[in-house]
Amino acid sequence: MSVVLTTWGLAPGVPYTLTVANVADMRGNLLALNPPCGTPPVILEPPANLPVLEGNPAAFSVIATGAPPLTYVWRFDGTPILDATNSTLSIPVVQTDDVGTYEVVVSGPSGSATSTGATLTLLVPSPQRQWFALDGVSPPDTPIVVRVQSSDLHQTQMDVRMPGFWISTMNYANRVFTRIEMPESRLEGDGLPVQAGDRGWYDFDDFLTP
Repeated sequence: MSVVLTTWGLAPGVPYTLTVANVADMRGNLLALNPPCGTPPVILEPPANLPVLEGNPAAFSVIATGAPPLTYVWRFDGTPILDATNSTLSIPVVQTDDVGTYEVVVSGPSGSATSTGATLTLLVPSPQRQWFALDGVSPPDTPIVVRVQSSDLHQTQMDVRMPGFWISTMNYANRVFTRIEMPESRLEGDGLPVQAGDRGWYDFDDFLTP
């Protein structure tokens, strides 16, 4: 089939004729079309914003047309990037220093066009938490119970019962980090004597940190 393009953002009023095998191929053939000599570069699809986890790869791309040959110069926060002269800019491993605004200047024999800026931002990884009940039934955040069985100034015997704990995992910079979190503690009993030399008795809540 034939498609007549009367306007395409290149040279208004100049007709284009393109034969495609099927509709699915139309976009690819349109982009491969060489406009007439003297047509300045036009950016059809500017680079898009990229939110990326640190340590992961990232890639900006641009689609442009105009009278060939076209050249590309990518810029980071306004400064040209060394050897970044293709329609795609790849960053193999994103680091904090890569955060900023990227744009590309497309040049041809009849002029140049600068894309809108695309921002690269770092995503904050969200840890995944899972509760492990040691007895198989205790609900999340069931406190650890410390029960005083006997106590004097020289020796204290306690029964500690831990119902479970949290395990948090997080993917960051292509590594997996794991952290174990304990629930709060609760002490049961009449009280504990303070160290020798002090006077008086204290309740648990007076000197125990959660």
